[in-house]
Amino acid sequence: MIAAEQFHAEACFDLAVSYEIGVGVKKNLPLAFKYYQKAALLGDKQSIYETGRCYVQGNIKN
Repeated sequence: MIAAEQFHAEACFDLAVSYEIGVGVKKNLPLAFKYYQKAALLGDKQSIYETGRCYVQGNIKN
């Protein structure tokens, strides 16, 4: 989590996956979206896809 807060794209992606699946943390889809989006903005290509998937599936809340 510390690495994600320091803007490491891979750490943000890994944290997003954990929140989406609920591995090691309580499942939280809006938080997963937040970290996918953060990683996408940092240039992680898989996160760009996952961000779009979250929009299509409706896994976003402000």
